[in-house]
Amino acid sequence: MNAVLLRFLRLVSHERWGTAFVGGGDLEAVGREFVGLFQQFGLRPDDDVLDVGCGVGRMAVPLSSFMTSGSYVGIDVSADAIELCRKRVKRENFKFVHANLYNSLYNKSGQQAVDYRFPFPDRSFDFIVLCSVFTHMLRDEVEHYLAEIARVMRDDATCFITWFVIDSSLPSPSITFHPLDNVSFIRKRRVPAAAVAYKADFVMELYARNGLRPSLHAGTWARSSGLTFQDVVVAHKER
Repeated sequence: MNAVLLRFLRLVSHERWGTAFVGGGDLEAVGREFVGLFQQFGLRPDDDVLDVGCGVGRMAVPLSSFMTSGSYVGIDVSADAIELCRKRVKRENFKFVHANLYNSLYNKSGQQAVDYRFPFPDRSFDFIVLCSVFTHMLRDEVEHYLAEIARVMRDDATCFITWFVIDSSLPSPSITFHPLDNVSFIRKRRVPAAAVAYKADFVMELYARNGLRPSLHAGTWARSSGLTFQDVVVAHKER
């Protein structure tokens, strides 16, 4: 078995673990489901799309069949994932960028996420996606990333981000979280980035602080019904 295939199998194993938190099931089926949700929230074939945490192409592969005159950029902390994306999707309007950032799960070296400036000019994108990314990032990283997302969004752009959102009305969450500070919660004390949740008030205020109008769509991780497993916040940039 060659090295590229071995890396692919290892990365898909990690990606499947991640998809259990965003919907479970087959890697490609989950990707197609989410692309359907993106369209539901306004994604068009001619949009310029940024996929932060693109992994091995879970969203990029189905998007490559949908997007025509638009463009797609996927960024990820895993160099192996980026290499595999480039092998899987070979279209001129699709690009993949390695962000050499430290992550306790996927990249043990690199710069800190709180110091990372997205390598794009202001107002570069119409639709920005983060699936199962903020659920593995701590507060200062999330705050910095959302500011960067707002910076690269065009007027009337949309961002689609999955979270674990905690509020007092949660009936029966399937994941037990422990308080980390006054706004965030973690699943595993020894590996904080394994799963991170945030208070609803903090999440909504953070969007407002960055000039974004959010709407929260509950996930099934804590309720009997929902858009997908994780909670989803869809936000639009205010002019």
